[in-house]
Amino acid sequence: MSLVITAQHIAAIAFLILGSLFDLRSRAIPSWLPYIFIGTEAILLAYRVYTGSVPHTWQAYLVIDAFLLAAIAVLVLLCLKGMGDLLMFLGITLAEPFGATLLPAPLLTLLYYSLASLTISIYIAAHNIASSESRRQLSKLPLTKRVIRIFTARPVRAETIAKGSWWIPIDLPGAKDTVCSVEVDPSDIVKRAIAEGRVRPKDYLWATYGIPALVPLTVGFILALTLGDKPIILLLESLIHKR
Repeated sequence: MSLVITAQHIAAIAFLILGSLFDLRSRAIPSWLPYIFIGTEAILLAYRVYTGSVPHTWQAYLVIDAFLLAAIAVLVLLCLKGMGDLLMFLGITLAEPFGATLLPAPLLTLLYYSLASLTISIYIAAHNIASSESRRQLSKLPLTKRVIRIFTARPVRAETIAKGSWWIPIDLPGAKDTVCSVEVDPSDIVKRAIAEGRVRPKDYLWATYGIPALVPLTVGFILALTLGDKPIILLLESLIHKR
């Protein structure tokens, strides 16, 4: 591995860890961080291309990278991801658009990120199954919502959310006009709903915990660099052999 590639990876991990620390503390990253991250990686990538440290199949890698960035951009437009997530993933893509394996590093990063998210969903489901209150609240929901909620949310008292915790309500009476924006504080929405009488303080609301997205993304990138696609290939091989 050339020195410039090593520098790209080290710089990316440093920026991602720094961003994760901000994300853990305040659920937001400084506006300047993604741009410095992107600028640094763009300069290093330009030098890497200039020195010829790119694979022969770089075009195929770039097509996959562009598709992934476009997919995340769509999620941002749908308010399912924040602009900060898109910019930090762009930094990851610039840090290693190719990879030393069959699959490009950005795709592996998302796969490991998805695995981490799946683990969290399984934990949430296990908690809901074990909790008598969760089971009682689940029984009040239609079947389709029940299946989704059991893996994504927990019943939390409105007063708990209103205190300014990291819980984000999913179902809130009369909140159809809620704006999709990082400027909207979930606790303020619930406080307003309580003040207007739409929700009582002791009412249970289905809410999801605001887990910082950058933390599992950082873990995913590190795993992509260290493990590559070996675990995924082994998993696919085991599934094929079982058939």
